[in-house]
Amino acid sequence: MFERIISKKLAFPSKIPISNAMKDLIIGCLQKNPADRLNFTNVRKAEVFKDIDWERVRKLEDVPPFKPTVTDPLKAENFDTDFTKQEARLSIVDEKKMSKLNNFQDDFNDFNN
Repeated sequence: MFERIISKKLAFPSKIPISNAMKDLIIGCLQKNPADRLNFTNVRKAEVFKDIDWERVRKLEDVPPFKPTVTDPLKAENFDTDFTKQEARLSIVDEKKMSKLNNFQDDFNDFNN
């Protein structure tokens, strides 16, 4: 999984219908380079949120259309069972690649300070 995240292009399954506006939002949030990712302001301005009154959200004046039932905060009861029934696997991470990512993060932090 780690290898795919850092080296592969993001792809959307054709069998799941998703609007271009939603794809744009997801792509913007999942940019590999943190400097290229959408920030909070850009996310709020995304086409998929065009009908959201953010001031009402901030004031907690809107009632969510769906509120999940949570019987135990440690349970995964609101996740799809296709996901939760999968066996957990550890990713094997190449130390050289991880070092490059750490160096990139250090450079990024230096740039922003």
